Amino acid sequence: FVGRAPEGITGPTGIPPELDLSLALSLPLDLTMNKMVSGLRPGVEARHDRSYFYYDKPGFKSGMTYLTYNLYGYSYLKTGLRDFLPRWGGTASLNFLDTPFEHEQLGSLFSAQAAIYIPGILRHQVIRTWIGFQSQQPRQYLFGNYLSFPRGVHPDRMIKMKKASFDYVLPVAYPDMRIGGLAYIKRIRAALFYDLAQGQNVKGEDRVFRSTGIDLSMDVHLLQILFPFNAGIRMGYIPEGNQPFTQLIFNIDLSTISSISFRDPGPSDVSSFVSYSR
Repeated sequence: FVGRAPEGITGPTGIPPELDLSLALSLPLDLTMNKMVSGLRPGVEARHDRSYFYYDKPGFKSGMTYLTYNLYGYSYLKTGLRDFLPRWGGTASLNFLDTPFEHEQLGSLFSAQAAIYIPGILRHQVIRTWIGFQSQQPRQYLFGNYLSFPRGVHPDRMIKMKKASFDYVLPVAYPDMRIGGLAYIKRIRAALFYDLAQGQNVKGEDRVFRSTGIDLSMDVHLLQILFPFNAGIRMGYIPEGNQPFTQLIFNIDLSTISSISFRDPGPSDVSSFVSYSR
């Protein structure tokens, strides 16, 4: 990436191959007691890449260092073989992304999020409520969003975002069907969802984003791999613009090998950035 420069000034030449180094440290604390799976995990991550930015002096300079501090906690009732999500419980996390040595370019980003799980009407049905908040202090550029956008809505950068999501997850069938040595279809699930996000300073204006719909997917083991894949289809509707949408679903379920598996998915690369104009 080469940052913007004043008109008439050309970018650097002879740019070396991209280099991205990262180091992450965390301390998982297992606080599980009886039927409640609980834990706390503080962590820190340092990352450095060769991005070029323009400075008044000495001109273009290579190198950007990111530091991310996070704290994640969870407590939920142990799940049974037919459960998709915990029947009771919750998770919470705090994250702070900073560029301490290059504040004049990127600034910092803070986010907080929490999820609560309660039983649905029938057995193995779960209501999941999720809320999140993020705020960044930009300089010349905006970070990517740490929180995910409402499903089906094209993401955009913003200074602040508040988001809430509601899911009603329920089983459809447990086929337990094997297709030779290629796949084992474990179960089929559905989820009714509603997402709401409010963004501040989205390209100079405040905006509201909403979406609602249904997910229909199956948990399947492919080629006798230990953990299952979740694959299916999402059909939804975006009230703003009266837009229906359809998406394919494909996730890897790591809950069979990790207790920390119930977080809201963030963006693919929060440290990507775009120009910011005040």
